[in-house]
Formats: sequence, C-alpha cells, structure tokens
Amino acid sequence: MRETIVFVHGICHGSWCWEEQFIPYFEKQGYNCITFNLPGHETEGSTRRISFSLGDYVQALRNEV
Repeated sequence: MRETIVFVHGICHGSWCWEEQFIPYFEKQGYNCITFNLPGHETEGSTRRISFSLGDYVQALRNEV
C-alpha cells in the first residue's frame, strides 16, 4: 500500500461526499483512504446548528488517525 490520504470535508458536507468518486479511485491507485465526519456533520442534509471549535475538529481528526 501507498501512503494514507485523509479526506476532510468542508461546510455543508460530510464524509459521504468522498464515497462515490474519490475513495474508489484512490483505493484503486493503492492508497489507504480515511474519511470521517467532523463533529456536527454526522447526518447528510441536517440543518441542525453547529457549534464546534476548530480544536474540536482537530481532535476529531486525531481520533481517526
């Protein structure tokens, strides 16, 4: 296996945005892929108010890798 790619989504998205095109492509190239939901982005289409700090997002990333 090659290096690991960590996919981090942007605002109004979740890990689902990587699953159809990006993850399969890079896995076929031999990369290990990690994708996860930032806190507050767990449900696609959610309109719930999100109130997390950048530190919360960094900790979520640390928990994944």
